[in-house]
Amino acid sequence: MQPGWCTNVLPTRSTDDLADALTAMTTCIPAGAPIGLWLPDGVLGENPAEAVAPIAKALARINTPLLGLNAFPQGDFHRDHVKDDVYLPAWDNPARLSYTLRAAEALVALTCPGDEIGLTTVPLGWPSHDIDIEAAADLMKQACDSLERLGSKNDRELFLAVEPEPCCLLPTATTLAEFVSTTSLQGAARRGTLRACLDACHLAVEHEEPTVAVNALTDAGIRIGRVQVSSAPEADSPKGIKAMQSLNEGRWMHQTSVLRGGTLSMYDDLPETFDLDQAGLWRTHLHVPVHRATFGELGSTQSWIAALLSAVSDSGQRPPVEVETYAWNVLPPSFRLSTVQAEIARELEWTAGIMQEVDW
Repeated sequence: MQPGWCTNVLPTRSTDDLADALTAMTTCIPAGAPIGLWLPDGVLGENPAEAVAPIAKALARINTPLLGLNAFPQGDFHRDHVKDDVYLPAWDNPARLSYTLRAAEALVALTCPGDEIGLTTVPLGWPSHDIDIEAAADLMKQACDSLERLGSKNDRELFLAVEPEPCCLLPTATTLAEFVSTTSLQGAARRGTLRACLDACHLAVEHEEPTVAVNALTDAGIRIGRVQVSSAPEADSPKGIKAMQSLNEGRWMHQTSVLRGGTLSMYDDLPETFDLDQAGLWRTHLHVPVHRATFGELGSTQSWIAALLSAVSDSGQRPPVEVETYAWNVLPPSFRLSTVQAEIARELEWTAGIMQEVDW
């Protein structure tokens, strides 16, 4: 199995533009590396199967398979200011259900009979958005039921993979397992329609050990639908912490954890840390190149990638593996040594080596 890459890195304004970008990107990326598509609501329209026809042609032309679809960011993920809007609409809003099911229709149009393939999604939402948890669980169940019907009708096995993310309503795999175990989603999990997407950066920022995450899901009967290979910057010195705080930018959320004396404190975004003492072990939610372990004064959580892949491998599961460094546009120039295409190619090569090491 080859690791794939994620089109979250590409601003997607139309499916024609995305089709052209896929062709350009794959000139440097290893042949056959699967693609995880991101298709925002605005490009799907009312007829998703028709909308993605240019992408289907591009995938056939470059002979590249899909590993799944990212249905987490519903709106424009590359506008100047996204922040906590990336979690909107939350799962208590019927608009999230509508988008997810139209994305699933697009996925059917881009795949073949017999395929098993999934969509990732937001972990319910962001706490300050005042979300009705019971309504969110109900709509998520409706989504799973609809995916089962759509899959059965089209001879596909479709699933929804919830992606825990720091500081969200479901920040960890453990909280996802607890949520599923106390709602009507248990049946969907048992049937494999509801799964988890585990992101190495997110686990590291939350300090959730990969074995703990995998075991919690296994105990709750939740399969892993996707592994996202990503790495967070890490610092444990005043110079490193200052360098981390300088990574603050206005587009995306950078949830930050600070571990001091065995106590873990979580902050919604980097600016909330500016007045803190520069001490302890700091990690922030910013996907940095996975094939590099250090960035000047900063270290990284690169080792969590191997730990996560190993834990999933040991569980006997082999879900799709997706390298998800989408933040190239906001990274300092020193973090990036070449073109985005060449850097993604390096990431894929490095990840393939780690997968081989853990007997994936």
